[in-house]
Amino acid sequence: MSTKTVSRPKRRVTQPPTSIEAAASMSEVALSALQTWVLAALERKAMTDSELVKRHQAAFKKNDIATNATPQRVRTVRKELEKLKLVAATGEFRKTPLMNRTQVWGVTS
Repeated sequence: MSTKTVSRPKRRVTQPPTSIEAAASMSEVALSALQTWVLAALERKAMTDSELVKRHQAAFKKNDIATNATPQRVRTVRKELEKLKLVAATGEFRKTPLMNRTQVWGVTS
């Protein structure tokens, strides 16, 4: 599996200073590591965004990964991988914890 990198998150004109600081604190290495982790997780098993976030939180608690990320960041990384055509919707749907229908994501062939 090759590692793909994506540049740092871009800031919006209206972002609060705390968001700007948070984006600046994320290094390219952390982004690449998180993208690699998400891609590897989806290679093992296709998941919804909720399942992916839950898996990431569990891996961080067990010290399997060094980089902690917010649920939004994990979803954003999945979207970045989708834009790179490394991840795609499987066509399957599952229920979220709130019983809403949600898309299942997997690695492209």
